[in-house]
Amino acid sequence: MWASSPPPSLRCSARFTGEEGQKRKVDGNDNSEDDRSARRASHGGMPAPGWHPPCICPAMTPELALTEMRRGLEVALWVGGPLLVSVLLVGVVVGIVQAATQLNEPTIAFIAKAVALTASLFAMGSFLLAYLVDYTIALFQRIPHLIG
Repeated sequence: MWASSPPPSLRCSARFTGEEGQKRKVDGNDNSEDDRSARRASHGGMPAPGWHPPCICPAMTPELALTEMRRGLEVALWVGGPLLVSVLLVGVVVGIVQAATQLNEPTIAFIAKAVALTASLFAMGSFLLAYLVDYTIALFQRIPHLIG
């Protein structure tokens, strides 16, 4: 209805002066259907001057914000988790081998972890990217519902 946010007169706590000069609360409960129909009829089918649509409350609540943050963290775990697990396993195996052979060279562990990360990205990169793209598209589609 509005290109950006609604005017301040339409916010939840706003009040306006009705046709009769009374202060009315903008919550949709102050006008009966007959009263609105009579005022529209007297103004050629258009709402009467001073009439505003019902209250437009912000849709973003703390619970909704926490839900969106939780979804974002879940996506981060799904995308980063497999890569971190593969690097962790290779690091543990290389560490055990280095401890058993007493070959304590840090570049061996680094090269092994880099190769494992590269192999993991080649193996699961398309799945991880598709998961991230699906989440991003769904988030962009939810934005109008999130902000009202």
